[in-house]
Amino acid sequence: MNDAMLALVVTCSILALVGFVMFIIKYCFYIDSKKGEQTISFKAFKSLYSISPSKWNTNEEGYLEYLYYDSYTSQGRKRIYMESFLDQLRYDHFARCLKKQKENDKYNKETEMLLKMWQEDIDRYRKNAQKEINDMIKNIK
Repeated sequence: MNDAMLALVVTCSILALVGFVMFIIKYCFYIDSKKGEQTISFKAFKSLYSISPSKWNTNEEGYLEYLYYDSYTSQGRKRIYMESFLDQLRYDHFARCLKKQKENDKYNKETEMLLKMWQEDIDRYRKNAQKEINDMIKNIK
């Protein structure tokens, strides 16, 4: 039993060490690959995003696009990267949460529209039923 437990601990330690080394390598390559590019920290992005969320887009390649308007073109785009790998991880989590929130908002809006339609049907049937009851009472008298 002790040999199996020791093997498990050693295996987990090796996997953790390999994961940590891969994280450090990705971090170093991320920093090197963004030299000369426009960068922003996640904290600064979050501050700017809270002011005007509609001016920010993402795409599948992992960079942000800031949308702006100028006098020559109707719309311009500026590529902006996160300053560090950790900022990129924070942004990726933020983007996933934002996407989930937008999906939930869309679902809630559709549900609200459906509930309004059902309530209109209920009100119409209730009105018709009340009218029929009143007509029956008049006919009885």
